[in-house]
Amino acid sequence: MKKTVSKAFAYRLLHPKLTVLVTSASKDGKVNIATFAWCMPTSFSPPMIAVSIAPERYTYKLVKETGDFGVNIPDWSLLEKVFACGRESGEEVDKIAKYGFKLMKSRKIKAPLIEDCVANLECVVRAELKTGDHVLFVGEVVEAYVNEDLFEKAWNLSKVKLIYHVGGNRFTTIYPEITTV
Repeated sequence: MKKTVSKAFAYRLLHPKLTVLVTSASKDGKVNIATFAWCMPTSFSPPMIAVSIAPERYTYKLVKETGDFGVNIPDWSLLEKVFACGRESGEEVDKIAKYGFKLMKSRKIKAPLIEDCVANLECVVRAELKTGDHVLFVGEVVEAYVNEDLFEKAWNLSKVKLIYHVGGNRFTTIYPEITTV
């Protein structure tokens, strides 16, 4: 027998979701890091991904200002920092200094990337779609990087524990058992 799920929590039926850190920068160079689980691929060719951002967020303001963003994929060792970055606004707190992230220069976008993360994608905004109380920014992936030995057409889950958001302050990871069908 099935039960009704409150519409306020229906989106969590789609979780767990890969958790990423989105980097953005103002035109004058102020950098922000924010935590997102609402990030997904939208196209193979050209490669595009979308991130859903509420308009009242500082990240939204910076992405609108510069038209680009970085998607940084953390591993389990960064879980506490990832959670903390989602609880504070970069408009009020310098998260890079507070949490000790090491940044690296991007090749094709203004926003820097997080060197501490196991993978990074540089994205240029190609489309925006208002979806209720959020805006979906669709970014073309113009560069992508990953730590050696962790990825070869797919993640080597025996070597990396990625972070997945379950809901609220709950996170999980994927065990390396994979079934091929």
